Amino acid sequence: MKRIGMLLISLLVLFSTVTTISANSSTKAISSYVGEWQSVSPDTTYYLTMDKSKTVANGYKMYAYYENPFSSDELFSTELQFKSSTIATFQYSGSEENLKEKEGKLTFAGDQLILTYETYKGYKMVITLERKVQKIQVYIDGSKVNLSPVPQLSNATVLVPMRAIFEYLGAKLVWDQKQQTIKASLGADTITLKIGSKQAMVNGVSVQLTEAPKVINNNTFVPLRFVSEALGAKVKWDAKGYSVSIVSKK
Repeated sequence: MKRIGMLLISLLVLFSTVTTISANSSTKAISSYVGEWQSVSPDTTYYLTMDKSKTVANGYKMYAYYENPFSSDELFSTELQFKSSTIATFQYSGSEENLKEKEGKLTFAGDQLILTYETYKGYKMVITLERKVQKIQVYIDGSKVNLSPVPQLSNATVLVPMRAIFEYLGAKLVWDQKQQTIKASLGADTITLKIGSKQAMVNGVSVQLTEAPKVINNNTFVPLRFVSEALGAKVKWDAKGYSVSIVSKK
């Protein structure tokens, strides 16, 4: 009997440990969805914000609204009730004529959120949302330039598509596919960079980079501030406006 008792205690401890690990993993997975999300639609855009909150029992709240050329309105501002690590439900009011609460669903699907609810007219809505990414604006000599692909922010460093930025700055570019090196020159200034390396050369002098050039979706990106200043331009980052202003070398 003593052995059976000890075995039961061991199983209970093991179950408790596994349950705790599972709960911690679920909490960590859910917390990764905190932030702003939006749908991709040509007509109506849906916006959703998920926040941690100490004022609600389950710790998370959701705020959602929509916007189109004709109107905009709040949809929900409510607490989330988690059914699992991938599904949460929420309560919301119906129309002014029928105040009976309805239940909606929020599904956590990898890098997407799926919002499911019923309109007061009874239409079922299924909205797929992706994480909202603020686009970095780039200005050269006071004029806004549209870089394609769009600039990326990596470890507090703005990366821009290689060919586009050198063309805008008026620099001559030489790309060595075999050596994976980039050489650009403007007037008397010459810079050399290598994909994946934080070591660069400026007029024959070795310089340490904060972020290495990299390939993203088959496009080569280079650190904007470094290449601009190395070619004699002045660079200013506006954190509030999420923009970069470059004054080129005259």
